[in-house]
Amino acid sequence: MLNLATQVSNQYPSLNVNFLITPDLYNEYCRDTQLEPLLVNSKIQVHLAEWPETSESSQSVSTNSLMHKLRRKYLGLVEDLKHLFKHLFPNIVFVKDKIKLPVNQHEDFYRLINNSWYQELLRFTSPGDRVHCFVGRIERNGGILLSQHNRKVIIEVTSNRILSKVVPELQCLLTNIGTCPNLKINCVSETVYQNFLSKIGLAFLQKRQIVCTYYKTPCLPIETYSLENVTSPRENIIVFAHRFVGPKNGLLFAKLVSDMHQQGELTDWKVNFRGRGDQEEAIRNVVKPQIEAGVVDVGWSHDLEGELRQSKIFISIIETGSYPSQSLFQAMRNGNLLVLGDAGETVERFAHEDVYFTEIKESAIRQVLIAAMSDASNPTNFKAKSEAMIQFFQLFLERSNQTSELLSAHFALEACRRIPEK
Repeated sequence: MLNLATQVSNQYPSLNVNFLITPDLYNEYCRDTQLEPLLVNSKIQVHLAEWPETSESSQSVSTNSLMHKLRRKYLGLVEDLKHLFKHLFPNIVFVKDKIKLPVNQHEDFYRLINNSWYQELLRFTSPGDRVHCFVGRIERNGGILLSQHNRKVIIEVTSNRILSKVVPELQCLLTNIGTCPNLKINCVSETVYQNFLSKIGLAFLQKRQIVCTYYKTPCLPIETYSLENVTSPRENIIVFAHRFVGPKNGLLFAKLVSDMHQQGELTDWKVNFRGRGDQEEAIRNVVKPQIEAGVVDVGWSHDLEGELRQSKIFISIIETGSYPSQSLFQAMRNGNLLVLGDAGETVERFAHEDVYFTEIKESAIRQVLIAAMSDASNPTNFKAKSEAMIQFFQLFLERSNQTSELLSAHFALEACRRIPEK
């Protein structure tokens, strides 16, 4: 986010680029070895604002409640009746497309408003501004509401994992506020785009005049390093750097690491789990003996770039696919051998003879990882494959067009991929 905003600011000095962030997150950025210099030297203006005091449950749409189910049936019945009348009376015109519901059925809608960044975004922006909400829920929902106040707004759908929460919230908000010609939705990849459309429905977005698209090229890490820059001494370290949540399969990998260590298959090797998430405690419990033995380390890193310059192998076994994982691109750029699960767009996007692909099951991962470790332990093999990964990253770098895509999304509506007609 900061990288893209800085690039836009540098290329187009006349644009006034602002960055709205919470104080806690800003402090975390300032501790990061890559982000801190960017914050110090960037032309973008940083503004701090707290999130509303809220709980996870207060943000959610109660999709399982009786009222929600009745509302869905009611809306479906109304739509069916409208289609029937249009069939019987082709010239009929429905003057009001928006369905009025009893006030008590708007409970979810008002809760989402109150627990969003709507008021803060309204305060920090002016009519005609272009607003990009890169992260979710509180910011995204506030951005949707903001689009009704003459602001051009883009919201992001960043993962397949969040669709089960994103779609009901969007349906709730958009059903109540009507058409949104000032709103665009950007998906992080084509796979997320297709899955998002299959869940929310083409007709739903078309009816509300919402443009939906996806990034054609990946957003690459902040800095770039040439082959000569990657000269740090390498150690026998395997890095897993993802959020500690179910779809990332950190717990599956922790069980594999524990078993491999017990079988003597990790001799002279270490494994670093880098991230945060609700499965962190479970991961720690699984590899507790390995942590005590100094074989495994679990925790957050403020210098992942530095760690990836010293490690040899990076593993990503995300069940929905590893494209376009930022940490994966960082590992590739720093010459790590890549062990990747074969889900989603992964094989297509990272097709290379020196990438190790595996089914996402313990026995298959084990076999492929041992092969990668064998190559990484051979100085000649590792040097050749490491250099190949750095050159592979250069291909992505040459093809990347994120800044132009971002600007096109904001300033050239016709450049966006519109939702196809049925």
